[in-house]
Amino acid sequence: MEFFIFLLWVILSVLVGMKANMRGHSGIGFALLSIVTSPLLGFIIILCTVDLAEQARRDELRRIEDERHLATIRALTQKHN
Repeated sequence: MEFFIFLLWVILSVLVGMKANMRGHSGIGFALLSIVTSPLLGFIIILCTVDLAEQARRDELRRIEDERHLATIRALTQKHN
């Protein structure tokens, strides 16, 4: 019975690590944190942290949009010169 509980603990900790990795954080670090503390605590911490992967996607989209605006401004200023 203890082995089953330990195995479940490790599997849930690995799942927490996978979720952390999907959100742009260290999967191994959060998996180890979950093994040492508890998978539930690790999962709660992951849900409370910023989604770094989503933030990076938003930053990239913002950069592309800014480049488009700059290209439009340059075209307009060259057109009027």
